[in-house]
Amino acid sequence: MKPPIFTKLLSVIAFFILSYGLNAQTIIKPTFDTYSEFKSPNDNFGNKEFLRFRSNSTEKPDVERYVYLEFDVSNLEELQGEVILELHRTKERTNTNIQVQAFSDENFNENSLTWNNQPQEDALYPIYFGRETTNNSIKFDITNWANYMIVAGKPLQLKVSTNTFDKLEYIASKEHSDTSKHPVLKCYTEKTENLPIIKKQSPVKTDMVKLIKRGKLKYTLDDRKNRIIDFGMVGYHQGLKPLPKVNKNIVEITPKSGDRTADIQAVINQVSNFEQDANGHRGVVLLKKGYYEINGELFIKESGVIVRGEGNQNETNGTMIFNKTTNGKAISLTIDGQEEFTVKGDIFNVENYYVPIGTKEIKVQNNHNFQVGDAILITRIPNEAWISLLGMDKLEDECGADKHGNWTPEKYTVASQFNILDVCDNTLMLDTPIVDPIDPEYATATVQKYDWAGITECGVENIRFESSFTGEFDENHAKRAILLKQCKDCWVTDVKAKNFGNNLVKVENAYQVTVDGCEMEDYKSQIKGGRRYGFSISKSKLVIVKNSKSNNGRHDFNLNSKTQGPNVMYNCTVTNANSDSGPHARWSTGILWESVKTNNKINVQNRKCSGSGHGWAGSQHYLWNCEAGVEFIFHDPPKDHTNVAIGCTGKFTNVGMSTQPLGYIEKENEPVKFSLYVQQAMEHQERMKNHTPSCSNNGSLRLASKARLEGFMVNDKMSNELNMLNLLPNEQPFSVEPWYYEGSEYVENFDANIVDWVLISLYDSEKNIITQKAALINQNDEIVSHTGSTELDFNVENENIAYISLHHKSHLAVVAKIEGNNITVDFTEEGVVDGYNQTHNAGGKQALIVGDYDNNGLINNIDYNIWMNNGVEVNTYLQHDADGNGIINNLDFNLWDGNKSKLGNPIIQE
Repeated sequence: MKPPIFTKLLSVIAFFILSYGLNAQTIIKPTFDTYSEFKSPNDNFGNKEFLRFRSNSTEKPDVERYVYLEFDVSNLEELQGEVILELHRTKERTNTNIQVQAFSDENFNENSLTWNNQPQEDALYPIYFGRETTNNSIKFDITNWANYMIVAGKPLQLKVSTNTFDKLEYIASKEHSDTSKHPVLKCYTEKTENLPIIKKQSPVKTDMVKLIKRGKLKYTLDDRKNRIIDFGMVGYHQGLKPLPKVNKNIVEITPKSGDRTADIQAVINQVSNFEQDANGHRGVVLLKKGYYEINGELFIKESGVIVRGEGNQNETNGTMIFNKTTNGKAISLTIDGQEEFTVKGDIFNVENYYVPIGTKEIKVQNNHNFQVGDAILITRIPNEAWISLLGMDKLEDECGADKHGNWTPEKYTVASQFNILDVCDNTLMLDTPIVDPIDPEYATATVQKYDWAGITECGVENIRFESSFTGEFDENHAKRAILLKQCKDCWVTDVKAKNFGNNLVKVENAYQVTVDGCEMEDYKSQIKGGRRYGFSISKSKLVIVKNSKSNNGRHDFNLNSKTQGPNVMYNCTVTNANSDSGPHARWSTGILWESVKTNNKINVQNRKCSGSGHGWAGSQHYLWNCEAGVEFIFHDPPKDHTNVAIGCTGKFTNVGMSTQPLGYIEKENEPVKFSLYVQQAMEHQERMKNHTPSCSNNGSLRLASKARLEGFMVNDKMSNELNMLNLLPNEQPFSVEPWYYEGSEYVENFDANIVDWVLISLYDSEKNIITQKAALINQNDEIVSHTGSTELDFNVENENIAYISLHHKSHLAVVAKIEGNNITVDFTEEGVVDGYNQTHNAGGKQALIVGDYDNNGLINNIDYNIWMNNGVEVNTYLQHDADGNGIINNLDFNLWDGNKSKLGNPIIQE
């Protein structure tokens, strides 16, 4: 998601390598050129004609001097093409190894730099190697670093050195009388297609998500309705149930010497044969405090089995399972449901429209047969244009035949699980958000029901796992402690592990899993690919790893290829890391990294040729209040794909295994004061606690209605300014005083003509509320459902409905008498409302009267006090915003003042 304000700040620069001399170019001479001599207190020779690489002293022939150059690249903002550094030497040289290293030092200048005043040695960045030419010069492609400094708005600073010890080396200075020998940047300006976009950082804080006064999150949507993903439903039972404390059918094992693999497995099998209770639990395998040696692997293959220890410290203060196998692939304990998803029924196409990031609804073709509660797979099918957009059609040329090769649409067709919460015509309301946009230019999608026979309700608790080893880099021992595979609603809590080759826990092809309070203390393996990935999520969804630690790993917390979220890494710590945490390879999407801290790096990047040709490691990764001791390598994928960092502490760069535009960064080094995950989880729980389907409840009463809001009128039409300012709450706003409505109506993306939320109540003849529903009012005066339907269904069969009321947050509610099951109520017509003087003429039609800020059916001094006591406010959604422009000021008072003393129908008065 690229917030609207940033679209005005984009500049472009291409990386495309062109033939020298054939296309237009800009020549830039250095602002400063100078050198610093290592351990030799000579003067600065920056004003000489030649900058010497090496000493010409007979006493110190091998003293190395570093040449430093600075160029002003501010005029390159709109340049398209590569940037080449060209250095000229005094003599023809062969087999000379000259290299250029970038640095950044705001204090550097030609006049002050001396032998003991070098640029910051801890600010050195990528190294570039030159290409020899035949005209006593050497050229370096430094486009990557030039891009980075252009975006940062800083000069380009370079360090030049050589390791040629037996000859003197010089380059010409900018003071040399022969300008053809000056160091120069040659910036080639040939335009190319599909240019990457470089983001400028803006001082304006756009607040992509913020906590508003009502204690709810408010999201800023871009112009295509993309938004920060909701991660509130990750983990065991989507966070709607606490982790269970199972204390039934406990079978104990006590420690003794020797291999206990068969003994422990026998008890697991015994508990696996117990009957499941109403919650799906069979019983507990309890390993009493002590030492348990195994020389093999343990398996849980039935639902409802828990393996529990009595502490995770050691065999004296807890339960230790010590794996003595010499099998380098062994896993101490595997929870494996074995069964994969099986699809069933017809396949339906998603309608040909743009499906934004973060939405929880999707439109399918007509005549579908989906119902509330169906488990469905939504399969995203990319095309060749998408592969090309990401540049993943060039991996074979750029990386070589030994890599995995180019991406293909078939390999990156990914299915993800959802449950249907509501069906409104051809719109399916989903339990979890879409994490990868479906843009008809680059992808299509299908929907199909599925079955799954994997296992559920299994856990590993309060136990320690260790592996034997013969040396620090030994690989002939157990690979991981725990694997969760083909399972759902399972957990791993309070587990410690040590000396394995790879994971404490890997979650693979699993769903709704919680890993909490675990620690990987150390690893024993070679320090290279495929090892030391402490906590790993692979092709799994709704997984949370929280409150966990890893020491001395490589990719301590990581996501594997084609893993679609939402998934969360929350409040995790890395120490003594040998490499970065982050997505590891091949397009994992929809991940929240919150309060993840490492002494090393957190990277979300195009890894290009790294490893087996990893390419784009991930997109839609959100870093929230994270800390990286070294840096964040943070790339922004093309088009609407996005990576976002908010409130993170550390240095950000876009120079990594490749150089790409910098991801979106907000509140850099300014941690946010609330937890995104905790707040989202709380709101999800509240939403689902009261959720009832709004469209597919086979209601017996169908309502079509119209209304108009007096205060919102601009000429003869209601203003949609709250909508255009992104101030409308996504969730219905009537859960607070005085309504206390508990409905779960929720809108991901408002149509442009939506004005505001309204609340409809139906009453019986005794004036008791029978049912209520939150809806929307649009600029056509129509009351529409939260899914856009102009007809609202109510499940009120066999009820005697006599009245309907319509509430708005700042207007006097109206009441009408009704009868029958198919009702049309047009409050904009005269004579429809029940009671005298209940509406005003506005724009030629009847409208609700504005000024009832506390919604008690009376416009009086209490409403004035609400306005008076809150002062001037801007960009708000409040009950006393009478004209619906997001601003609280005297205009809202004037509207109240014109209607004070008005009374509503007695049915809606307190």
